[in-house]
Amino acid sequence: MSISGTSDRADEVPADEVLLLKCIAVQAVGMAADGEPSDGYVHLLYAVGRVQGLRDGGQLWGEELVTRYRRVADEFAALYRIARE
Repeated sequence: MSISGTSDRADEVPADEVLLLKCIAVQAVGMAADGEPSDGYVHLLYAVGRVQGLRDGGQLWGEELVTRYRRVADEFAALYRIARE
């Protein structure tokens, strides 16, 4: 799953937010490894909602972070053959 950004503003995303994305992705993969890939996907979708709130709250880097989370959720769904929302 791709976590690093590709936009010009990627370096503006706070390091702690990038680390949190990595942790959430690892947790989701762990859930899938435990036989619960749907739970992992829901975990990722909940996180997407959190960062959408940051974006909607005016964080300049919010859109970049939403894009990253969505990309990870989409790649996770494809990898574990989960129907997307």
